[in-house]
Amino acid sequence: MMTIAGSDCSAGAGLQADLKAAHAMGAFALTAVTCVVSEAPGTVRGMQEVDPALVADQVRINLEHFPVALGGGRKDEPYGWSQDTLEIVSLSTCPNKHF
Repeated sequence: MMTIAGSDCSAGAGLQADLKAAHAMGAFALTAVTCVVSEAPGTVRGMQEVDPALVADQVRINLEHFPVALGGGRKDEPYGWSQDTLEIVSLSTCPNKHF
């Protein structure tokens, strides 16, 4: 499993929540960090996006070194991830920029 998400310092959302959910299901989760958010319940003080090229590289290196099974791809695309998908991942950093 791999989560592509922002980092929430309060651990109530984002990749920290995904990691907790994966652990509860007995899974090991890889991560690709899209942004770092300074927040607590009801309060967001700041957000810093991770460079899209670095987000895409995190995804690529995880796919190159770990057995991540993803569905929906063609047989000639490793793990179901096409170059188009990686480009979308690199463009989709932190989608909620409205605080």
